[in-house]
Amino acid sequence: LLAIADTGRQESEGIGDFLTRRIVDAFAPVRSLIERLQKDRVRVPESQNTALWESQRRGVTEHDLNELDRRYVQPMLRVMRDNELGWNELNEWLIARHAHFRNALISKRTDGKNTSGSGMTDADADAVLAQVAGNARAAQFHRVGRLFDRMNREVLRRWKRHGLMTDESVDSLMAWSSYAPLKSDIDQEVKELGLGLGVSIGGRETQTATGRFTSAENALAYAIAQAQVSIVRAHKNDVAKTFYKLVKAGHVEGVKIRKIKLKKKVVNGVVRLVPDPRWRLQPNVVMVKINGKTRMMEFDRDAQPMAIALKALASEYGGSITRYVSRVTRFLGALSTRWNPVFPIFNAIRDSFTAALHLTGTHGSMFAASVMRQNGKAFRAMLWATRNPGGDPGGDEWKRAALEFIKAGGPISGYVTDDIEEIVGNLKLSLKQPGRGQQTKDALVRFRDWIANINDAVENAARLSYFKNGREEFNWSARRAAKEAKELTVNFERKGEIGSVINSWWMFGNAGIQGMFRGSKAWRQPAIRRILIGALVGAVMMDVLMRAIGGDDDDGVAYYDKIPDWIKRTNMVVMIPGSEGSYVTIPLPYVYNWIHALGVNIGSMVAGSKSAGEAAMSVGIS
Repeated sequence: LLAIADTGRQESEGIGDFLTRRIVDAFAPVRSLIERLQKDRVRVPESQNTALWESQRRGVTEHDLNELDRRYVQPMLRVMRDNELGWNELNEWLIARHAHFRNALISKRTDGKNTSGSGMTDADADAVLAQVAGNARAAQFHRVGRLFDRMNREVLRRWKRHGLMTDESVDSLMAWSSYAPLKSDIDQEVKELGLGLGVSIGGRETQTATGRFTSAENALAYAIAQAQVSIVRAHKNDVAKTFYKLVKAGHVEGVKIRKIKLKKKVVNGVVRLVPDPRWRLQPNVVMVKINGKTRMMEFDRDAQPMAIALKALASEYGGSITRYVSRVTRFLGALSTRWNPVFPIFNAIRDSFTAALHLTGTHGSMFAASVMRQNGKAFRAMLWATRNPGGDPGGDEWKRAALEFIKAGGPISGYVTDDIEEIVGNLKLSLKQPGRGQQTKDALVRFRDWIANINDAVENAARLSYFKNGREEFNWSARRAAKEAKELTVNFERKGEIGSVINSWWMFGNAGIQGMFRGSKAWRQPAIRRILIGALVGAVMMDVLMRAIGGDDDDGVAYYDKIPDWIKRTNMVVMIPGSEGSYVTIPLPYVYNWIHALGVNIGSMVAGSKSAGEAAMSVGIS
């Protein structure tokens, strides 16, 4: 692992900072900057707190992608399936609606040289529209068309709201009649939209329409992909904007805001000055869009680790073999956790222990008890919210809090890709027409999702309770409360630059790394340290007591010592007296089971059932 990690160390980085960035937290250089500023009592408002916004980026991105799917994509696909609307006929109709406007626009731009710039003549468009108007399913075509138009307008509003496009450009596009994207190769065109390098966002959101002479490919598929990409880019740009503001406030040494370098380019026969795209690829340059205008931040040598973090330049995802293994590992991991009907029981116990311990160390036992007492209400609210996205909470304060928590990006997100090829692949799967056995597949998916919803509710119950109590007790903003809630136990979203590769070949590898990182952070708090030392002493005493009350077999071996080590490492074992080896187990919290394992192994050494080497190895792999 260290051999893989030992690449790309910057001159200004210590070995500890470098390994943290590579293995634990790819965003550590920027996070450390914010922590140093706050430690020095520099006021960093939320609008400049890049670490805060980055911690919520995946969660809010996943929320908005799910909303896009729920409000637009699935309703359109349902109408198509239920009324047998074919892809080709729908695509033709969507283009025909827009053809007259696009043809007139391109004709004007080309001085009349291309009068069918949509790829469809006005006459052909009229014929398609007339054919659909006389069709018994005309109303269903228009239902899809209305959803299609609303989705495209939402993309325009998103570009404006997140500063990706100027107000004037958005207002101009809003005036386009029945807009439909006209592209030939969806795979290539979507890839050219680009997701940015890390949170560095440059380039145009759309390309200038110059006209075409051939019919376009699937307009619906491209529009959905464009909407998905707009969500990813919007939230990345939000993160970059916070760092831009931090630089402008004078809080970041070694970073300067520069003017965009321009170069000459012939556009429609006219020589123009346009941004030089080569600057986007410079490793010490991070791009950001402010009110639709691209700005450039240039980092000097000492600040280079922050540029690497912001652009995710050193993040590794492996080759085709690693990516294939990653899909298998993720599937097997889901089978043993999110899709496992037994998992919520043990997970609830372990998560509750860890959450209570961390809350006690951070806010005291009274606040911790208050939060944990409300876990039941939080669980029911989270279960309702995951099963009823976009539902009406009515007067239920917990349901309202759950919806706000999800919208703020509080739950641990399953959004794991910044890969444009994966977005295209997932889109193609969702657009496939249903085949044989679809009802069986749908039933299995519903059962899987039912289990996953329960697991997600268990996973986030304590987080939601902390979120709600933090908002009420400390007057935290939704974003701050969501960030604190995400860090309550183990933040599985966080990973180092080689985290994806580690997780591909070592199931739950990143979870183990993040658990150790969270535990070491908690150890610095005196209250938690006292609790853990008490737990260690208690584990030694528990080991001695269980060995005594469990009794021995006919060979004089304690029944307690015959229990496999892996059970003792992750559970508290309680022997049943007089039962000849029967016992019950209580799951231990993920982050701190090693404390119990250490105490149990000390007890085993004292009893003579283990050597020092055996005990050390057992603790080491806990």
